[in-house]
Amino acid sequence: MGKEKKKKDIKFTEKKEDKDWKEKAAEDKKKEFKMPQLEVNFVMFITSLSMQAMMSLGLYPNPVTKKEEKNLEAAKYTIDTIAMLQEKTKGNLTSEESRLIDNILYDLRMKYIEANKEPVKT
Repeated sequence: MGKEKKKKDIKFTEKKEDKDWKEKAAEDKKKEFKMPQLEVNFVMFITSLSMQAMMSLGLYPNPVTKKEEKNLEAAKYTIDTIAMLQEKTKGNLTSEESRLIDNILYDLRMKYIEANKEPVKT
């Protein structure tokens, strides 16, 4: 007699879906991203220029490339722009704003001199 094949009973289990997770994901997609309102003021403006100069000095990574990129010409331009703003706003700044711009310019100029001593990475 030949060998008889036994049939195995295959049982399928019911697939469970996490509907709560799907609903939450759908709700999150519908929500609009809202940028928080930042107060426009001189301190924020000068600070943002300072950060731009520091990125150009290679001290912070470029947000697009995620790499530290040194561009001394761009750094000098931004530092000179801050110095021009300092001159043009003289007598119109609070003592806090005046100290801030003085400190930022001193710090950036020192970092610029240091960056000029280092070889440019390629």
